[in-house]
Amino acid sequence: LFMGVAMHLGMKEKENRLTIVRRFYDMLSLHKVTMATPTLANARKPYHQLSSCFIDTVPDSLDGIYTSISNFAEVSKFGGGMGMYLGKVRARGSSIRGFEGAAGGVIRWIRVINDTAVAVDQLGVRQGAAAVYLDAWHMDLPEFLQLRTNNGDDRMKAHDLFPAVCYPDLFWRMAKENLNQNWYLLDPHEVLIKKGYALEDSWGKEWEEKYFDCVRDSRIRKRTVPLKEIVRLILRSAVETGTPFAFFRDAVNAANPNKHAGMIYCSNLCTEIAQNMSETDFVSQTIQNRDGDDVIVTVRKPGNYVVCNLASLCLGNINVDDQNELESVTRDAVRALDNVIDLNFYPVPAAEKTNHTYRSIGLGVSGYHHMLAKHHVKWESEEHLQLADRVFEDISYAAVKASNELARERGSYSLFHGSEWESGMFFERRNYTDERWQKLRDDVRTYGMRNAYVIADAPTSSTSILVGTTAGLDPVMNRYYLEEKKGAILPRVAPDLSPATWWYYKNAHSIDQTWSVKAAAVRQRHIDQAQSFNLWITNEYKMSQLLNLYILADELGVKTIYYVRSRSLDPDECESCSA
Repeated sequence: LFMGVAMHLGMKEKENRLTIVRRFYDMLSLHKVTMATPTLANARKPYHQLSSCFIDTVPDSLDGIYTSISNFAEVSKFGGGMGMYLGKVRARGSSIRGFEGAAGGVIRWIRVINDTAVAVDQLGVRQGAAAVYLDAWHMDLPEFLQLRTNNGDDRMKAHDLFPAVCYPDLFWRMAKENLNQNWYLLDPHEVLIKKGYALEDSWGKEWEEKYFDCVRDSRIRKRTVPLKEIVRLILRSAVETGTPFAFFRDAVNAANPNKHAGMIYCSNLCTEIAQNMSETDFVSQTIQNRDGDDVIVTVRKPGNYVVCNLASLCLGNINVDDQNELESVTRDAVRALDNVIDLNFYPVPAAEKTNHTYRSIGLGVSGYHHMLAKHHVKWESEEHLQLADRVFEDISYAAVKASNELARERGSYSLFHGSEWESGMFFERRNYTDERWQKLRDDVRTYGMRNAYVIADAPTSSTSILVGTTAGLDPVMNRYYLEEKKGAILPRVAPDLSPATWWYYKNAHSIDQTWSVKAAAVRQRHIDQAQSFNLWITNEYKMSQLLNLYILADELGVKTIYYVRSRSLDPDECESCSA
């Protein structure tokens, strides 16, 4: 398997091909790097769809919505997961062509997406999978927050999808200050018609000013809901179903190194991708005569259809104290991921265009808890935060350096000019000021970056089993336990478990989650995209405790929260992003 994947990923290498293939094989066979599950499964095959996830911005039109759903079906057909942003779709009761109250709202369309996920499975291996994202100020939010709960009108449910909410900082700031105030929900279509701007197209202070401008405008309908009620719905759903995922849109866009070329509305199915997005626009439909036959030609202007190309460094199997080894392994992993972009089979043409424009990759990690235990570092300690800060800064340096070296060899991505890579703001924003970073900053300005986005930490549930390490960034469930995968029961044992490491493997549900949030914030400074970060809670958790974790995550600059995992709830991991 590893040799076949290595040979496939080296197919287009022009110089030193066998040497490079050998390096790819070594990094895989020595369990220092794992490629994403679709890459391992589909390399060597005729339909070599090597990417894990795709993200689409759903337009607010009948043609646009069905085009997005059709594209999702194509993605699912070839084994990809999907993130879909529905924040532009008009709310229930909105107008259509001037007829008031005609729109059915986003829940109706989410039901269609849900049925598509069930109908078009991923090559018969598993059911189609999609996360649907909606803004915290969208008028259909209360119904959206009950998509997966077990009570209420079943016609308003979508049990096979994963809801996620895009939060502005204002929401959690108000929740911290005073829950006994009102939150105003708006219709994005009405805002666009009455105000002339799309509220979802801004973020930060600009968004707040426009939001309150809309709230004060008497021409715009407002659905006034007590903030406490919205928070209650969020937390209740999180405890019952593990969702909605959380996407902190202001933190994401503030740290976006390519904000000159667009903005980021949402993440993917596993919440680790954060790249520029835009919807596909309908241009025209004409009847043309070709070779004596009439054909209907539909023209669309493609938007930014995000593609996730993933791999993970296995921190438990790499000597993270040896910067040379870390740089060497990272260089090979980044090169392999860059090759994925050119070798990939794309189920949707817009995805191919976007992937070649940005050449984005997502290098992450697995074996995080494994690394802590080998270093005899307890999860709930300042030593943990210090180690995470050092290791992830070294990974960031190695990945940026590898992409910069590839740019010298193969050229920079096409939108490099005007980016924060070129201006140096990427380095300033993260306080990268020492000598090695200053030299790398100068090299990046001179030679560019091969990849617009470089680091994203995905869940690695499946591939961590293959290489005998802990999954992703998560603590272990137990030191040893039985796990069900594909109907089979697998014994799982914490890696390198011994009397020396025993006390450093603390059960995930027993860990004070405040430390987990702090560690995620420390790592986030060095991750240009996001991370699949779970909260692990017990049945004794109070709602106020969970609320405080969300508020703390927002304050510390964490970009996303994946599942809220309680003892009674064991949600299915998304295998599309397992890297």
